[in-house]
Amino acid sequence: MKQVLRNPVFILRDDDEEKAYRLASRWFQRRGSKREVRKILRERGLDEEAIHAEAFRLRLDELEKIESAIADLERRFDRTLRQIARYRNELAVTVRRSSERVLQQIDLKASGPDGGEEEAADNDNGASASSQ
Repeated sequence: MKQVLRNPVFILRDDDEEKAYRLASRWFQRRGSKREVRKILRERGLDEEAIHAEAFRLRLDELEKIESAIADLERRFDRTLRQIARYRNELAVTVRRSSERVLQQIDLKASGPDGGEEEAADNDNGASASSQ
């Protein structure tokens, strides 16, 4: 804030360092300081948006670095989501193949020599019991 107030385009000259510091430090605490800054701005044909714009301009390099870091993080996040989706699909295929093998083994045991004879015996017993 002090840097904004000291900008010659805005408000105070270099010899008003103390006044700039005082107004900047009280900007969020005292309404009187805000009124004084607004008055100085109006005298120069400006408003509070000029302060916001100058603050933005002063920190533009830092904001660009932050923006770049956010973009990098978004790319990493997207890449991670794609890896999770790929892993999920591979896991689904693996589970499906394993369950098919288990089901085939169960079918083989059920249709094996013992399993088939028991079914036939059960069917014969059921038929003779119903005829009696």
